[in-house]
Formats: sequence, C-alpha cells, structure tokens
Amino acid sequence: VNKAITDAVKIYAGQQAYDIRKALKSTKASLNSKMNAIHSIRNNPPHYYTDDILDYLESYVPAQDSVVQRAAWEAIGWFDMSYRAPDIAEAALKVSQDEKYPVTVRKEALKTYNRTK
Repeated sequence: VNKAITDAVKIYAGQQAYDIRKALKSTKASLNSKMNAIHSIRNNPPHYYTDDILDYLESYVPAQDSVVQRAAWEAIGWFDMSYRAPDIAEAALKVSQDEKYPVTVRKEALKTYNRTK
C-alpha cells in the first residue's frame, strides 16, 4: 500500500510539474490557466519548480500580463524555507531594481526578496 501511494504521488507531482511548466511557458495559455498554475505552486511550494518559475520571471516580455508576473512573485515568496531561498532572493532583488518591470511587479519582487533573504 505504501509503495502504491508513493508511486501515485510521484505520478501526480510529475504531471503537475508538466502542467505548470506548460502554462507558464505557453504564449497561448489563458490568464485563468496561468493563474491556476501559480496558485497551485503557492499552495504547495516544492523546490523543483524554482528554476521554471525563475526562468519565467526573469524572461519578462512587456506584452505578458503583469498580473501573472506579480502573482508568480507572490507565490514564489512562499518558498522562504526552501534550500533555494537564496537563489530566489537574489533574482527578486535584481527584478525589484530593474525599471523594465512594471511597478506592481517590482514591489512584489521586493516583498519576495524580504521574505526569502
């Protein structure tokens, strides 16, 4: 029974990771699907999403919805106990100081920096 539960969790986690990567990297994904992916990260912050989320956040394209960017910074701020917190803090500080990002995104990145430093 324990092995079956462990295998099921691994399958679910793998599918969830794929869904989140797909939603964040897709230019055709709806705002709703991106927000759902981000909220699932916030509610269950596994370390292995860190690179995908940071890649998305650091490859800012002005046409992207700043609402999604802000929500993603807020979600990754929940990774404060992650062994990747220093990496998150470094990226958040860099974004918070970069004027190519909207003010709302920079403010949320600064909050994330303060949570994860």
